[in-house]
Amino acid sequence: MGYRLIASNDQKRPHCRKSRPSGAVFSVDDGCTLATVATASVDWVTAGLSLNNVPDLDAALAAVHRVLAPDGVLIFTVPHPFFEAPHAAWTETEEGTTRRIVGDYLAEGFWRSSNRNGARRAGNQHRKLSTYISALMRNGFEIAAVDEPTPDRSVATAQPQRAGLPPFMLFDVRRA
Repeated sequence: MGYRLIASNDQKRPHCRKSRPSGAVFSVDDGCTLATVATASVDWVTAGLSLNNVPDLDAALAAVHRVLAPDGVLIFTVPHPFFEAPHAAWTETEEGTTRRIVGDYLAEGFWRSSNRNGARRAGNQHRKLSTYISALMRNGFEIAAVDEPTPDRSVATAQPQRAGLPPFMLFDVRRA
């Protein structure tokens, strides 16, 4: 099967094909339908920090399930729902260390951080971990692995308070 990159904007990137031909097909599509992708036509799909921006998670997962070949793989990341919840904040302890206040973990839906420099200032859909897992099962996926990666050295150096908190959740799921 060939490679297909679904672009999130209207740039088709012809310069990539000219400088490094790969056989990749670039197209613009709606992540909740993937109408330009044939049913059961791809072996794997990646979604890096994107499913948390889709209001209709079930529609997006159903579309991915449709385009994946049998035993196809979906790998995706989302902001860690425990630590990147609405109204999460930092606080100083009496010992002088900085700790994360979880915030409104149970408040699902669109939210926007009030931190002008924060990654969530544009907003995203907050979902509980159980919401992601239930949606995956409802849409015909089996979970192969879940990971909570440690922040890399550059993040831990720039933001020491984040050194002990996973910024993302990574899901490795299979089309059942």
